[in-house]
Amino acid sequence: MPSNNVDIAAEDKAEKDAINMLNMKLGTPEQVSQVTGLPLEKVFELQKQVTVKA
Repeated sequence: MPSNNVDIAAEDKAEKDAINMLNMKLGTPEQVSQVTGLPLEKVFELQKQVTVKA
């Protein structure tokens, strides 16, 4: 859980990067997780959002 504004900004950027990677089909969820530093479960949640919008 983010504890300050810097952590929140970093997490927001990681989520945006993950969404962009998923939209462009750049890698598996595991690879997206590794590149962005997000937990794999979060990447799966974002992937569901991207799939619904597509």
